[in-house]
Amino acid sequence: MNRYDHPPMTSNRATAYEKGVAAEHLATEYLQTMGYVLWHKRYKTRYGELDMVMHRGNALVFIEVKNREKLNDGLYALTLRQQKRLWQAGEWFLQNHIRDEPWSTIRFDLMVVSLSRSPKVLAHIENILGQA
Repeated sequence: MNRYDHPPMTSNRATAYEKGVAAEHLATEYLQTMGYVLWHKRYKTRYGELDMVMHRGNALVFIEVKNREKLNDGLYALTLRQQKRLWQAGEWFLQNHIRDEPWSTIRFDLMVVSLSRSPKVLAHIENILGQA
């Protein structure tokens, strides 16, 4: 196996991946109804993945999506380590893709969704890390 080969996904891992994709799709649809425009999805950087990069008006928004049964579980799932990773990934994105865009606001948002509950969108929390 070389460094580009990946071990086959176990059924639990595949299910978690599929749930993550479904949660991101649900979050995308919700945010688009709120006027957000999707720019990138599952954007990979050397620091990790940005679930979504969207914009609305002059605001550029990095969005982390958590699929959890309860709102608090989604909030606690965003650890300090993950917050640092998100900040670094956002900085990398800005350094490598944004040149002369007129963004008046750059922020990190959290979407907590539940694929097994109703309503499916539990919360959209803006500016979870403070403005970039």
